[in-house]
Amino acid sequence: MPPIETSDRHDYLVIWTSAGHTRTGDKTVNTGTQLQVRWEDEISGNRPDKSDEEQYDAKIIVAEDVAIGSIVWQGMLTDLPIPIPTVTSLYEVISFKKVPDVKGRNLRRICLVKKWSNTLPTIV
Repeated sequence: MPPIETSDRHDYLVIWTSAGHTRTGDKTVNTGTQLQVRWEDEISGNRPDKSDEEQYDAKIIVAEDVAIGSIVWQGMLTDLPIPIPTVTSLYEVISFKKVPDVKGRNLRRICLVKKWSNTLPTIV
């Protein structure tokens, strides 16, 4: 059985990490990279409604640390439409946590993402 940090990652996503903001306050991002992940769409009816819990649209299992505020798109780099700023169905990483296995040797990295506007921020 593969270790938990690499098991069942059969999906791909393109991630643009946050690079800061412009003078007008608009978000900027770095060039996109591709990651192999496990993507789980959230079905809102199965989750209890709690006021202290942040709402999210999908859960992503990754193999490396991901910065909160990064923008992600489900798919491969080769599938991105040209020009890249016309990409739709974007998500923003709103939470990242590491969950250790029983013995504390391996970590499962989990990102929660929420829908982002249909426009990609400026790439720097």
